[in-house]
Amino acid sequence: MVIGLSELIVAVVTPFKNNKVDFDSLRNILVGLVKDSDGILLLGSTAEAMFLSLEEKKQIVELAFLEYPKKIIVGLDGKSTKEILEEATCFDDYDIYAFLVAPISYVRPTQKGIVNYYMELADKLSKPIIIYEIPKRRGVSIEIESLKILRNHYNIAGIKDASGNESYTMALADLTGHDFIIYGGDDTRIPTSLLYRASGVISVFGNKYPLLVKNILNEFPKIDTFIRNKRLIDVTFIETSPLPIKYMLGNIEAKKELGLLKQSSKDKICAIMLESEQNVK
Repeated sequence: MVIGLSELIVAVVTPFKNNKVDFDSLRNILVGLVKDSDGILLLGSTAEAMFLSLEEKKQIVELAFLEYPKKIIVGLDGKSTKEILEEATCFDDYDIYAFLVAPISYVRPTQKGIVNYYMELADKLSKPIIIYEIPKRRGVSIEIESLKILRNHYNIAGIKDASGNESYTMALADLTGHDFIIYGGDDTRIPTSLLYRASGVISVFGNKYPLLVKNILNEFPKIDTFIRNKRLIDVTFIETSPLPIKYMLGNIEAKKELGLLKQSSKDKICAIMLESEQNVK
């Protein structure tokens, strides 16, 4: 898998209207990301993919391939390995760069179970896998020893690190190489990810400020732009994502199951966005 240095992959939100996918708004978001991003992630947690039907997922991927000419990563999810593999077949007609796959939620598998799960998927999927380490949403962490086994599979390309754990991120640095890459999965920790050999970031914040994130990546090891905009980045996660970033994008509707952003959070977001305007370039 060939990548560029300091890649910005935007984890694209799914806009809704009356609790249904708003494809016109999604098209506008995709077109707006073409210039300043290197790729996009569809159907991840930021996209509220767990609320989408299979038909909606197919329509989103189809639209993205019409409007976005760069790398497209697609998230896969399901209650079993069989279900994930079946979902993947829906995208056989598209030149997907990679599939992002997290451990199955709720079951909290053993490390041997995790290894077997990813190995079977890697054997059977037609595109490379990027492992998704996100213990706060899945209830389990993929241990470094498990990754040492998984990285040797020809169809496992790397990992998105949303661990929030610097020790874990540091340990990942020893696993990088030509055939195993790391993407930072947390905008608030971009410099830390890059310090420990990440090749870029899969970004929520980039939905609104792709050029700013790209500048942060390109400027590293300097971190002036990151520090100057740290409060703006942090407020993107003031409540459950993607509620804040959707508000920052123009109060885009989220699925009703997520609830509503508190008024105090809205006020804080507005205040910080206003005071940060002079820093955002």
